[in-house]
Amino acid sequence: MRPIEWTDEMIEKLIRFFPYSTTDKVAELLKVCPWCVKKKARELGLCKFTKTSVQTRAAIVAENIDRYSYSEIATIAGCSTHSVARIVKSFGLTRKPDAEREIRSRIRKEMLRSERRRLEVGKEPMTRLIVRDKNKPTNNNSDHVH
Repeated sequence: MRPIEWTDEMIEKLIRFFPYSTTDKVAELLKVCPWCVKKKARELGLCKFTKTSVQTRAAIVAENIDRYSYSEIATIAGCSTHSVARIVKSFGLTRKPDAEREIRSRIRKEMLRSERRRLEVGKEPMTRLIVRDKNKPTNNNSDHVH
């Protein structure tokens, strides 16, 4: 087995994530085996920190960034949306474009379902989304706000 050639970027990520994340997660991120991560961390003098609430929240954010909105992650982590945004920025986390699209689509569908339920029971809308009643025939002119 040939030795791993560590780039500056890999070492940066190792220094940033090793103290807070599991060795397996860091190895997955760097696309190397866990043993290589442990060896390089030892060479650099890195050690694991005990988990604090911030570290626990950071782990929750990192695990859910591609599945949930910041607001939903904040609810799961028990912190504010602003805290989630700070964690995302400080760890350099990003979403894949497909994940971003799926999250927005899912939230929009949930909002439409909620507004449709409100319409069915005769309540005022909570958003400015245009919701059509499924039971009434559509008339293109009546749907537009003037």
